Amino acid sequence: SEGALVQQFALGILCDLAHTSTKVREILWGNQCFDFYLSIIDPTNEKHHWRVTALKSISAWFSADCDRIQRSLVTPQALNKIVALFSDAQKAEFEIVVGELLVMMHKSSVFIKALGSSEVFVTEVKLRLHYPNANIGKSLLTMLRLIYRNHPKSRELNRHYNLYQTVAKLAENNQQIIVAEVAKHLLQDIDELE
Repeated sequence: SEGALVQQFALGILCDLAHTSTKVREILWGNQCFDFYLSIIDPTNEKHHWRVTALKSISAWFSADCDRIQRSLVTPQALNKIVALFSDAQKAEFEIVVGELLVMMHKSSVFIKALGSSEVFVTEVKLRLHYPNANIGKSLLTMLRLIYRNHPKSRELNRHYNLYQTVAKLAENNQQIIVAEVAKHLLQDIDELE
């Protein structure tokens, strides 16, 4: 229907606005648009095909205003939505989600620690380490490495998830050289902190 088309058009514009300027993001913040983006990411939202677009908007906003956005993202409610999106995403959507989350993780140790405290997130990263795309495998290992290096109890993290054994197998992977290289770096980190 015409109303649905207008709504789709408006959603696209609203998500694009987070990529513009500080002044626009201030107006968005004042009108609870950040919470709106989170509501789109919610797995129960019927507009699920906009989830990745909303995450891109959050990521752009995060890059521009890290302190404010990280405070909002590490709340249990927001973090659960991010983790659910990561866990549910498949194929091309998953690859975009990995890229956006990695960008945000590089900007904030607070966000890394929050993700690292989520058993669902760490388990999902570990389960997907054998992803067929080498660049995504590298990104997943980089996420795991960031979590390991920033975790307050990295030894316990290693033991709980049996990281060393899993990562050691990836370090021997001759078909995905870039994955093997990052795996070797993570093994060095584990050796240094054990």
